[in-house]
Amino acid sequence: MAAKARKQGYVHSDALFHKDAVSVGVPVFDQAGRVICAITVSAIRSRMDPARRQFIYELVRKHTSPEIIGLCLDAAPPA
Repeated sequence: MAAKARKQGYVHSDALFHKDAVSVGVPVFDQAGRVICAITVSAIRSRMDPARRQFIYELVRKHTSPEIIGLCLDAAPPA
């Protein structure tokens, strides 16, 4: 599972915890290329076909790019 996830860029689990649930887990990288967290999107199986998984992966990657995450990490904490 880990080798396939590294190749495709995300983890896909199907019925791992519940028989009708599927999930897409996407790592979030900092500007140094280190994984700092992950985002998981889950749905019932009928709503998560391969095209939808790919769309979710691309959407999460777009909004968690290292450049965007770097801006968040460099921001001063609220007073």
